[in-house]
Amino acid sequence: MHGLYTPNHHSEAAVHMSTLLGDPRIRRGGIKSYQSTNAEGVERSRMHLWVSSPGRTVMELAPFASLDELVVLVDQLVREPRPNLDRRFDPFVPLPKWKVMVESFHGRGVRKLREATGLARVGSDSPPETRLRLAIMRWGLPEPDLQIELPIRGLGNPSADLGYKRLLIAVHYDGGTHRSREQQQRDNRRDNAFSGEGWRNLHCNSKDLADGFRETCTRLERMIHEQRQRLRLN
Repeated sequence: MHGLYTPNHHSEAAVHMSTLLGDPRIRRGGIKSYQSTNAEGVERSRMHLWVSSPGRTVMELAPFASLDELVVLVDQLVREPRPNLDRRFDPFVPLPKWKVMVESFHGRGVRKLREATGLARVGSDSPPETRLRLAIMRWGLPEPDLQIELPIRGLGNPSADLGYKRLLIAVHYDGGTHRSREQQQRDNRRDNAFSGEGWRNLHCNSKDLADGFRETCTRLERMIHEQRQRLRLN
């Protein structure tokens, strides 16, 4: 309902609904009923239903999601939307406000939620980008910069999903939308713009995602070493 990418490996088809503690439980087929001690973080949806806010939804998913799934969810909460794509101008929850919310949360999964919040960053535009960043960090490589823009007159601002500004490395995750001819043409112009400024481009896709980005991290590690040698950086 909020447009969040939620974990899709849960096969249960029941709708999860809550009532306030003291009110009757909902007993009906296809509904899994809970009782809550407060109504904080509940809002009315466009369909005129009372639903958990995006922030509360992520908190309620904490017991059921893995750590990486929670990082994906928190990244979505705090990311800066793109008005031409998202139909909104502000994050669901700004990161500083989210951290305060998590500190005051004491429900199930709180430790995992706090760990996920510590790993969350503003700038991951999709779940694969989050998982790529986590894989890079767990490989022992430096934490990458996110949403790197390359201001070039006449070309707008070509951008890379992540990479290293100091090392002139741009990393791109090519999702399903990159298969169209028009998008491939835009990608080629972007890559040429980065190459023209002395950057190196590294691409990965859904096959790399399924592999846990191991080959990507191996290639990136070699590229970092080569760029440090070329640029004579420590």
